[in-house]
Amino acid sequence: MFCSKCGALLDDKSYYCQACGHEVNKPYTQQPFNMNNNTQQTYQSGYSQQQYTNNINPAAMSSIQSKIEDARTMGILAIVLGLICSALVGICLGIVGISKLNSIQTFNTYIPEIEMQKEKTRKLNLIGIILPTVLRIILIIFYFIFVFAMVGAVAG
Repeated sequence: MFCSKCGALLDDKSYYCQACGHEVNKPYTQQPFNMNNNTQQTYQSGYSQQQYTNNINPAAMSSIQSKIEDARTMGILAIVLGLICSALVGICLGIVGISKLNSIQTFNTYIPEIEMQKEKTRKLNLIGIILPTVLRIILIIFYFIFVFAMVGAVAG
């Protein structure tokens, strides 16, 4: 089956074209999310009407999971190496992790489990950016307090 709007090749069970979002079959309405029959909730721009599709490619899901895992690893490395080595290392690794998350394409399909994993991983990467930086700033402040205290003690 082909999309009547853009001509993309579609699965016969598709309700919307994954290339342009054009409706090709009438979707189910107001059916609760059910993981047993591989349904995913999707959102169209401008409103949040629930629509369901069961045409997510397992290879694409595996690729998405792999990219999320890579980004999670970057977040953990950002925290650990940022605290041990340098805040700059944490910032760089955190940014790489967030950019990996931003490169994940879910083909305009809202998958609650994937979105939850992406949000947790994004927060982990942000912690990897912020925590080492804040720690270094606190250490610099304490260093200056210590130096001024020593100068005051020597001068006084």
